[in-house]
Amino acid sequence: MKDTEKQDPKLVGILVPGDNDPVDLSPNGVFSATIRVSADVQKVAAWVYPGGGSVPLPLEPPKDAVRMDATAQLFTFPNIPGSLGSVQEPHPQNRLVVWGWTGSEWSYRDDVQFRGTCQPSATVDVPATSCLWFAWASPASAIQGPEGETDTHRPQVLIVPQGSQSVALSVSDGIWWHVKADKRRSGADGLNGSGDLPDDKRNLENDAYCSADFKSEGIKPLKTHLNKLVGIWEIDGQAPTAESKADQRILGQNPGSLTVPTGATRLFLGFHDGRHWINNGGSVSVTADWSN
Repeated sequence: MKDTEKQDPKLVGILVPGDNDPVDLSPNGVFSATIRVSADVQKVAAWVYPGGGSVPLPLEPPKDAVRMDATAQLFTFPNIPGSLGSVQEPHPQNRLVVWGWTGSEWSYRDDVQFRGTCQPSATVDVPATSCLWFAWASPASAIQGPEGETDTHRPQVLIVPQGSQSVALSVSDGIWWHVKADKRRSGADGLNGSGDLPDDKRNLENDAYCSADFKSEGIKPLKTHLNKLVGIWEIDGQAPTAESKADQRILGQNPGSLTVPTGATRLFLGFHDGRHWINNGGSVSVTADWSN
């Protein structure tokens, strides 16, 4: 597809097996995926995109992609190896990319997420540079943030297993800071969260982060302590819109058990800031245990 900012509406969905047949997007995993396409799609291809690396998303299916003729609008790719593409290890951001051929060119779709996970209990390292405003920025385009942010500033992702009703989140005692020259260092409740300036809270200070360029018009700004751990849910594999805005959720050091919203497909994790995520430092580990 020529315009890398747009994804093909003809590839309208990816269905996955039930609770007893989880999706394993890892080097040893083998899974099946059911694809629904429009009637004019003639051929399809599938490939696993590695979430933990910096591999660019190809605009056409690579040589090692699984290819099939689209003989029906609803059909199944059997036995897809999770090691397709450059996947080297299990990672919560590994995803399936599908391409459709309509007779003149390939077009792709990667924004329909699996209702499954590569691991029922997942731990992710969340750098303090992780910015929720880039949660739905296209993986096919490099991020050029308002104040120097790049692809390394995307938020971290936990994929919601099918049927999950709640998730227990635990946070390590990692230490991070707002700027390296600043001697004040924050625990998981954020800079000044319980220190000498407990009322020092910041809102979004640069409206350029809320932009169609990052598909972030549907994210509500949040006012809380700098470098506080925050999250936002993705519903039905789609970014929120300006008409149906989504709340950022304050997590902090002890988020505890959260109710999984109906239709949730991913939980993005990042750190709160008003602007300029590039000068934050350190990280924290977050472990998620999902329950049906």
